[in-house]
Amino acid sequence: MWRTTRRGAIYRVPRSGPTCSTSGKTYEFTSQFFFDDALAKQIYTVAPYSTKGESTLKNASDSIYKQSGGQTLVTLTKTADG
Repeated sequence: MWRTTRRGAIYRVPRSGPTCSTSGKTYEFTSQFFFDDALAKQIYTVAPYSTKGESTLKNASDSIYKQSGGQTLVTLTKTADG
């Protein structure tokens, strides 16, 4: 699903099996990794993202990002080979 009203992010969904819980239940937790606004702007210039339109929302205004207190911000370092 593509939503320009939310900031682009990578979703992760760790799941526990029944053997990881004393109750025998399976649990699921959804979280997101966010990118710096400047990097996100660059990502939206490359296909296939460029065909979708850039999100108008910045991290500071994203409710999920705000709940994380910035702890879900991914810092990337460019290397010589890209």
